Parts: sequence; C-alpha cells; structure tokens
Amino acid sequence: MAYMKYIIFLLSVICITDAAVTCGTNEYMERCGRPFSCQPTCAEPNRTVVCSMFICARGCECNKGCVRMTDQDEDNPCIEIAQCPGQIINK
Repeated sequence: MAYMKYIIFLLSVICITDAAVTCGTNEYMERCGRPFSCQPTCAEPNRTVVCSMFICARGCECNKGCVRMTDQDEDNPCIEIAQCPGQIINK
C-alpha cells in the first residue's frame, strides 16, 4: 500500500511541475530539446556546440530567427537577431 502512495505522490509532482513551466515572448516549449548551454545567443547566433544526443532538456527554446541575449542566465529572453546589441544589419 505504501508503494502505491509513493507512485501517486510522484505522479502528482510530475503533473504539477509539468504545468508550472511557461515560456516567454519568442519562445516555445520543447519537451526534449537542447540544453540551455547549446542554444544560440547574440554572440553565437549559429552556435555549433556539439551536444550529446543523449542530453534531453525540457524547457523553453527560442523561435526561429530569435536567439538568447547571452548564455549567462537561463532566464534570458529570446530576441530577434536584429535586436542583438551591436548587430550589423545588411540592407
């Protein structure tokens, strides 16, 4: 009986945790995406960091055409590449 209570508790925690994550502007939820350290940034918009195929991170990723401002903080917003500080735009 204690085993069943443990399973119910774990399922409850998973469901509550799953519902708690919301993504910001220019982001979408990815259940099995790139870890934060592998996501493109203003400094490296074409980031080619080799990430293991076995790493699966649940969280928010930037929409196409957007990058994180930096990779220093996971709460960094996703912005359009043209909004990156010092970005040179060819017209």
